[in-house]
Amino acid sequence: ESGALRQAISMSQKTSLLGSDGEASTPESAYKARLARARSANLNRRQSRTDSSSSALSPESSLQSSSRAPPPARSASKETPRPPPAAAGAAFELLAAGEGHAGAYWSYSEPRGMLGVVDRSQLLRIIDKTGQLLYRVQLPAEGTTIFLGWEKSGAVLAAVQRLGGAFLWFPARPENVQQWEGMQFSTKVLKNSLVKRNSHFDTCFACWSDAGKLMLGLADGNFAIWDLGSNETFMSRTHFPGKHRNAITCGAWTPDGTSLALGSATQLKVSAPIANASWEGTAAKLDLAAGVSGGFQKVSFSSDGRMLAAFAGSSVFRSLGIYSVKEGGVAKNGAMRVLTPVGEVKPSPSLGSLQAALWLGPFTLAVVCASGRVKLLQYLRHEDFFTLTEESCAVTEAGVVTAAVLATGHVAIAHCSKVALWDPVGKRTVQEVALPKAPKDVRLTALEHTPDLLLVSRSDGSVLSQPLPLLEYVDHQRMVVGDADAAASEEAAAGLGPVQPSLLLEVSAAEGASSRPNMTPLAHCYSPTLRKLAVVNSDSKLLVFGADKAVLLQNPLPLASCVYLRFDPRSGKNLAVALRGSGVALWNGETSGHLNMWTGMTREGGLFKRSSSAKQKEFDPTTACWSMAGQLAVGMQDGSFAVWDSVSSQVSTSGRSGKHSSPVTAGGWGTALF
Repeated sequence: ESGALRQAISMSQKTSLLGSDGEASTPESAYKARLARARSANLNRRQSRTDSSSSALSPESSLQSSSRAPPPARSASKETPRPPPAAAGAAFELLAAGEGHAGAYWSYSEPRGMLGVVDRSQLLRIIDKTGQLLYRVQLPAEGTTIFLGWEKSGAVLAAVQRLGGAFLWFPARPENVQQWEGMQFSTKVLKNSLVKRNSHFDTCFACWSDAGKLMLGLADGNFAIWDLGSNETFMSRTHFPGKHRNAITCGAWTPDGTSLALGSATQLKVSAPIANASWEGTAAKLDLAAGVSGGFQKVSFSSDGRMLAAFAGSSVFRSLGIYSVKEGGVAKNGAMRVLTPVGEVKPSPSLGSLQAALWLGPFTLAVVCASGRVKLLQYLRHEDFFTLTEESCAVTEAGVVTAAVLATGHVAIAHCSKVALWDPVGKRTVQEVALPKAPKDVRLTALEHTPDLLLVSRSDGSVLSQPLPLLEYVDHQRMVVGDADAAASEEAAAGLGPVQPSLLLEVSAAEGASSRPNMTPLAHCYSPTLRKLAVVNSDSKLLVFGADKAVLLQNPLPLASCVYLRFDPRSGKNLAVALRGSGVALWNGETSGHLNMWTGMTREGGLFKRSSSAKQKEFDPTTACWSMAGQLAVGMQDGSFAVWDSVSSQVSTSGRSGKHSSPVTAGGWGTALF
């Protein structure tokens, strides 16, 4: 049939190049000739593709185990034909359930439009986005695959085995499979005689960076790295300073691919591999609390690499720790990276188990829970500490399995029967995508996504391709996190209905602008007693407005972060403004006098009083709080604190013995004190 088609095309070429009288053809006939040549070229390409597919599926191009016979050879023509993809909006079975598929590893490459799958027989199959089998490679059958993942651009697929290293398959050279064990690479097509297993290269974990670096974590606490761009390799050794004491269980790269976090049973460390050949001085060690089992299980960096979320524990009892990552000086091997705990989320009866932790920007984290709730944590970074705002949102019913952040900014929250698409800015579910009904006792296991598709796998080994609806882009920078659900619950418990707000005072954009970099946003507080509004804007200017909107005070402050701004609750007349590294500004709203700066203290007897002549104590406020009796407590950077009494104007301070070893970040007065 193809021969007849070629003959017909050849005849059409001859008759179209010359007219009926043998003269040159007209422009119309020349167009027909070009069309015929294009059809002939397409036919040749299709025939060549069929030939290459048949050769790729032949046993000569597959990697075989030396101890087992090859699987029965199957040509492309004998493969069971796949049905065409369903119409847009309906799920399509990309990989059917089958014996040996349960528990298979899979990974999809959106640039290549290819799905890689390794089943329990260690057969690697490459499937296109229509479900057609393209290639298959038999990995060592006695091995156990622990990771399968595409490099971000789709240039290479890595299949990692315990005691076998990484097997690298390149779509540009499908007949070649490279095996990487430590510093050794095989550059030939792997045959039976070339398959060797290295008992000293016991791999427990693997992951790609967005910059094309593949990391393998080993059972002895070491790790190895291969850089696709430069083809360089790096491997830590037994004497590697500060290495993990236990097997590597999890890891993650920063978005720029320069820093690496690795977790084990009791340790979590961050370093810059390749550039710094040591953990020593470049990482911080964190030990799990007593009674926590399972070790670190999963870690992820925020979009700028300055925050780190880490799951620790096992099963439904695992908890989530949030850490700050910053450079803490210079060591002999490079800049030190220090991990500082800044928060923790634990499972509870109301939240259920923690299923996923998703970064929605540099300092906002969404924790998706099995109960169908999403806990939002938003951190505001000061110079040396963080303040936290959190909110719990009811999104969907219980039974959540996993979640992911889509390219549009929406959060895809997966159940066994549907996927809810949630807008974290508007705090609403914009659409629910129904999945085909699963057989009994079959559950959803994993979720991946591309800009246009959702890919979900089930416990029976099937992989579904679900087209995504058109969604408007969600800007995470517009997200505001507040405890809206808690406030609503308190109002409901008190029997209060919705309250319509009324405008008391307003500040113009010029007066309240927050435009200076590295400064805290607009700070404000209101005194119901005086009916006055105090504002500190990003230009470090204190503005106080009266009930008639007149400006009662306009006073420049030192250029420093405002960590506290409140009227005292006793009289509502004294205003305190705590500024990092500059002291505390005090203003009496009743007399509308000048602003007084509390910048230091000197000891006289048992009291500390303000003085400008005596030797000054370091006075760097980090937090403050008023008591109901009108006393202001100020926490310091050095771990000490001071108290000012607004009634007597006396000042007292904590002694050096027993003070905090780190900056004071929060405080509160007991109701029975003073």
